[in-house]
Amino acid sequence: MKEFGVEYFLQRREIGMINIGGDGYVVADGKRYELVSLDGLYLPMGTKR
Repeated sequence: MKEFGVEYFLQRREIGMINIGGDGYVVADGKRYELVSLDGLYLPMGTKR
């Protein structure tokens, strides 16, 4: 991720997301998180994939 000056996106930042659509999922560092509408998910700094 040359544009951000890091090896991976969450190396020096964290992210929170809210599902505003239908049911779905997010896979982070090999773990699957099921999300229904209006669920939130926080991924901490250091999450690689």
